[in-house]
Amino acid sequence: MEVYKALNHYGEIGITHVFLPAYSIDDKHENVLAARHANEYETFWYYDPILKGEYPSYVVEQLNERGWKPSWTEEELDTLKRNADKNDFIGLNYYQPIRVEKNLEAVSNMEHSRETSTLAPGNPSFDGYYRTVKMEDKTYTKWGWEISPQGFLDGLHMLKERYGDIKMYVTENGLGDEDPIIDGEIVDVPRIKYIEEHLKVIKRAIKEGIHLKGYYAWSVIDLLSWLNGYKKQYGFIYVDHHDQLNRKKKLSFHWYKHIIETRGVEL
Repeated sequence: MEVYKALNHYGEIGITHVFLPAYSIDDKHENVLAARHANEYETFWYYDPILKGEYPSYVVEQLNERGWKPSWTEEELDTLKRNADKNDFIGLNYYQPIRVEKNLEAVSNMEHSRETSTLAPGNPSFDGYYRTVKMEDKTYTKWGWEISPQGFLDGLHMLKERYGDIKMYVTENGLGDEDPIIDGEIVDVPRIKYIEEHLKVIKRAIKEGIHLKGYYAWSVIDLLSWLNGYKKQYGFIYVDHHDQLNRKKKLSFHWYKHIIETRGVEL
């Protein structure tokens, strides 16, 4: 941060992280505390040191009690404090929120995997404090990720309340799905609906005072998922793995092209 600013480049510098806002499944006190716990670890732990110059005391105290506190130096902590007001933006990779409740089951022998690391519904947190829940009144992808534009909007307001008028960019947002192919055309209507609803929420967030300056859909072309390989697709352009990786524009490609050309006025 300090080196970049000293160069006086015409540009911005900030941090991007997965944004996974947590919400309690109900108003029970223990579940509300579980949601707070999740947000402290999943969001504030990453953005507090960058934007506030210090790690969240809630997390630090717990890590210290468990003997898990990182061995940082005073010089490193001072670097965070000196640079907290120099960040130009934060980036948000948002796909889903999580719904949580207090975990009452022992997880001492819990095995971690790539699947559990995404906090998909039914999995406990790494420390066993809470577990994620799949709710009947919510909408989910085939992989159990909740589709919630409202969860994103509420999360944006949570960030503003904690960090003020920080500039934000949506650096990733999109739908991973098994795209249907009908008469040779990739008819990815669910992707269109997903992005459309999130763009509507972004327009609303801006009107409500959220300092959002950009949106980057994920992604231009189908690519490798670190979690699912090539089982699901994210792109506007289809890659045929059965025909020498030939490319073809999906229905969403033409729709999103129109959204860009008209700057979303029809949303």
